[in-house]
Amino acid sequence: MLPNSFFLSVKYTCNCYYNTLFSSWRKLHLLLIHSTEDFTIQGISYPSIPILVNREMEVVEPVLRFIVYQAVHNGKVRSKKTIQSYANSLYDFFSFVEANNLKWNQSCKSDESTEVTVVALYRNWSVSLTGNAALKASTINTRLAAIRVFYEHCLKRGIIDRLPWDGIRRIEQHDNQSAMRHTRGVKYTDSTDLRLKTFKQPPKILTLLQAKQLIHSIDNSTFSLIVKLALTTGMRREELITFQLESVFKPSSSQMNKRLPVDLIPKPGGQRTKGSRSRTIYIPAPLMMELYDYTRFGEGVRRIKLADGIESQLSYLFLNFNGELFSERALNTLLSKLYQTGRIDFSVTPHMLRHYPEFRIILSCFKFSQYFSYTRRSLDNLLGIIRAYQGMPKAYHLL
Repeated sequence: MLPNSFFLSVKYTCNCYYNTLFSSWRKLHLLLIHSTEDFTIQGISYPSIPILVNREMEVVEPVLRFIVYQAVHNGKVRSKKTIQSYANSLYDFFSFVEANNLKWNQSCKSDESTEVTVVALYRNWSVSLTGNAALKASTINTRLAAIRVFYEHCLKRGIIDRLPWDGIRRIEQHDNQSAMRHTRGVKYTDSTDLRLKTFKQPPKILTLLQAKQLIHSIDNSTFSLIVKLALTTGMRREELITFQLESVFKPSSSQMNKRLPVDLIPKPGGQRTKGSRSRTIYIPAPLMMELYDYTRFGEGVRRIKLADGIESQLSYLFLNFNGELFSERALNTLLSKLYQTGRIDFSVTPHMLRHYPEFRIILSCFKFSQYFSYTRRSLDNLLGIIRAYQGMPKAYHLL
């Protein structure tokens, strides 16, 4: 448990987070802000910790204790995005509680088990939102999952007496198509009565013509290369903007019909990957040659020169016009502007670019093979083969 004096030493920045998807009354009740380097725990500084405060700038202690546990003590949570997602979900939940004069820990005592819980009220309110504020069931479930982890943390710490929901234990259904299904034992999963029922939606994927139109609509060589990398390798947004200059090399003439393996190894202040896990991507040799030329001539050289003297920026391949690292939203902004200005006649997101190479290879496999039927399991098997066999020499020419 954190001492009470700990909360008196918290200092704040003015960079507040506001959830713009909802009405402005939230800003009048709670703020989600972030700590500065002055925020220390036993002498160690922890900047950028999300902190929930009320109108009087008083810390909401149960939330801070939970966030500090996840960010500092819990070794399984390594991503700052996970911490921020927890904070955003709790900010939304506590804003609802505060605005409706409720208590987050009501119905958490043994003598209040018959009341409608505040978490159920929040879920029902989230479902009732319409128009621009409407939420998908999957989004609501994501927030409920964070709230569930928060309440379970409070129960373990003795802050509440019981959880404000009923647990449900289900038998996990096995895939009936598996030839080895008879060898598997019964597997139970724990759930709650809060989650909404959801259905998997088919993925949104670019067609070949759309991919070509997208590339031809970009007149900036830096963004053009970023998009080509995403389309041919399936790199994530954070991997693209932190792609390292040292990973680029000049392919030999014997390699020009191959895909070249490049290891993405995460490190502080350098390459970033999802969950800080290392992985290997395969870049077509013609694209690698374009990247090599980019670092030697033209726009790439000009941007790298702008970063000269800024050691923290020199390791990145892609920099903006100021010689600085791109923000994670930069690619989203570019793709949105292409659609809004009429350069392309379809909406596209970075996530759609990521799944394009797998989609193209799947189409090729369906055209020339009769061994796969269009089922969820067959697609999973096929994706596994694709990831294990990404050395296909002509994948770049699918573009």
